[in-house]
Amino acid sequence: MKKIILSKRGEGYLDTAVIVLASVMVIALALAIYPVVIAKHELNTFADEVRRQVEITGQVGTQANTKIQNLKEETGLDPVITWNANFLSGNRIQLNDEFTVSLSHEFDFGFGPFGSWPITLKSKATGSGEVYW
Repeated sequence: MKKIILSKRGEGYLDTAVIVLASVMVIALALAIYPVVIAKHELNTFADEVRRQVEITGQVGTQANTKIQNLKEETGLDPVITWNANFLSGNRIQLNDEFTVSLSHEFDFGFGPFGSWPITLKSKATGSGEVYW
C-alpha cells in the first residue's frame, strides 16, 4: 500500500486537471466582469454626450432632455442625473461658467449560481457654457 501512495504515476493528469479547472474559472470570471465594463463605458459616453449638448445650447432645457431620453433608449441605462452649476434664470449656464453632470446607475454583478450583487457605477463630466446670456 505504501508503494502505491508514494508512486508518482498519473501525477501529470492531476496537474492538467487542476490547470484546466483554474483556466475555466478565470474565463468565467472574465465573462461575468465584461458586462460591467461595457456598462461603465456606456455610462461615461452618456455623460460626455449630455455634457456636450449642454455646452452647445448653454442650458439644461428641452434639447438636453431629448438627448437624455435618446441615450436612455439607445443604451438601456436609466441613470440618476445630478447637476452642479451656477444657473442663471431658469436652467441657463453663462459663457465660460463651469458645470458638472454626474450620473450613477445600479448594476447587478452576477456570477452564475453563486449570487448577484448590486454595484453602483458612477460617471462625471465637466464642461463650460458656450453661450452668452
